[in-house]
Order: sequence, then C-alpha cells, then structure tokens
Amino acid sequence: QTALCVINGHKRQGNKLHLFVSQAVEFLENTERLSWLQEQHRTGLLSRDELTFEFKLSAIADNLKSAKSCFELLNKIGISTLLTGVTQSAEAQRVLSHLPVSYIKLDISLLKNPGKELKDLIDLAHSLDLKVIAPQIEDPRSIATLWSSGTDFVQGNFVQRPENNLIYDFSEAVLD
Repeated sequence: QTALCVINGHKRQGNKLHLFVSQAVEFLENTERLSWLQEQHRTGLLSRDELTFEFKLSAIADNLKSAKSCFELLNKIGISTLLTGVTQSAEAQRVLSHLPVSYIKLDISLLKNPGKELKDLIDLAHSLDLKVIAPQIEDPRSIATLWSSGTDFVQGNFVQRPENNLIYDFSEAVLD
C-alpha cells in the first residue's frame, strides 16, 4: 500500500517511478493481497513497470508450484518479479526456466571471485530474457568486471550512497 502511494504521488507530479519491494514467501498464497493488487490494477492505480516484487530464490525453489501461479498473476497485472541470491546452480536453472521472472540479483559469493561461473549465469539469464543486477558494489574494479561480463544493473555505495534522489553524475566516476 505504501509503495503504491509513493508511485501514485510521483505520477501526480509527472514523474515515473519503479519500486522494488521485498516480499516473504508467504505472499505466494495470500489471496487477499493478490485480489487487492488485481483491484488496484483494474482501477488504474497500478500500471505495468511500476512495481517489482523481490523474493529469495531459495524460498521460491521450495514453493515452485505456488510461485508459478502467483508470478503468472503478478505478470498479468503488470508487477514484475525478481529473484535474489541467484548462483550458477541446478536449483537456480530449474527455477528460472519454470517461472516468469524479469530480474535476478546475483548472490554476493559470485562477485567475490568473478569468473566463468559468473559469465555463464549472466549468459543464461540473458538467454531467458532476464535483466541481471549485481548488489553491494563498492569499488570501480568490480563495476568494470561486471560490465564486461554483461551485468545490466549494479547497486552499491560506490555508485551512490542512499539519498532521496537517484541522480548520479557518472562523468565524475573513475573506472580503472
């Protein structure tokens, strides 16, 4: 509810906003909340590409059947999904190939020693038409490595400390 209030406040000011909101696995079977979201979409208070729900891959893997129907409904009403803690594992490949996911957030363990495993996972994600987010980026070398590996987005204090606005002057950044 808070996320939709913020999104609609920005809309009234003529600004587009896309929020990522973390969700617990219990959300998958919360029919009351899903019905409420459908109603928000039906009445125009929720539009496509304004909201993404984040779930932990490990929790979703244990609830694949519920996740499939929930994610399909979310996709119908314009809410995209993101899985966090994604590694190059059989479990991740199984989940990603069965669910309508829009984004993955790499597990931090992949970023400590980036190599072929990281590149293979990014290639798999892109073959499934998923965007890849690398979290906790704290130095310019990491950004250069991730960029050359094909990562779509980076998060972290190197890019910008948390603020009320999302303005960042990349001309000031020096990449090694």
